Amino acid sequence: MSLFILESLMPVSIFDDFKLTGQRALITGGSRGLGREIALAYADAGADIVLVGRGEDSLKQTAAEIEGQRHKGAYYRCRRDRS
Repeated sequence: MSLFILESLMPVSIFDDFKLTGQRALITGGSRGLGREIALAYADAGADIVLVGRGEDSLKQTAAEIEGQRHKGAYYRCRRDRS
């Protein structure tokens, strides 16, 4: 008969192995959709985020959410000019 002892019954999170504390990430398309979700996930993992996108209002909103997680969030609006 074998006896197995579980070291921990705590749930495991992906962020246990994926830590970005002290790192910076530049997220393009970070104002909405998948880019926004990636930015929020990286901030949750500890990174400071720089957002780049076309929609200034949505960039501001996402940056505010990141700062609400106590991380630095900056944004830059890109213009799309045709020449």
